[in-house]
Amino acid sequence: MCLPFNTVNDPYLFPMVDGIANFGLGFKLPSMHELRTWILKEEVRDVNTMMEEHKKAWKQYGCSIMSDGWTDGNSRCLYQFFGE
Repeated sequence: MCLPFNTVNDPYLFPMVDGIANFGLGFKLPSMHELRTWILKEEVRDVNTMMEEHKKAWKQYGCSIMSDGWTDGNSRCLYQFFGE
């Protein structure tokens, strides 16, 4: 695996490395299959749970659009919009 040098500028790198180091020897990365099946399903469930709290607040405060976006390793952008 190869990482670009500017990876050290990523604010999430050092907390990730600390988390791995705290786990100790024997840490095993999840497989691609695990990432795209049960781990993804758990993350979707967690995000939906967080969204429920926001949706409750929409009734009181109103909301037009919420958005989130990120870029993958191939510089492709993905944007997600929520609205009600």
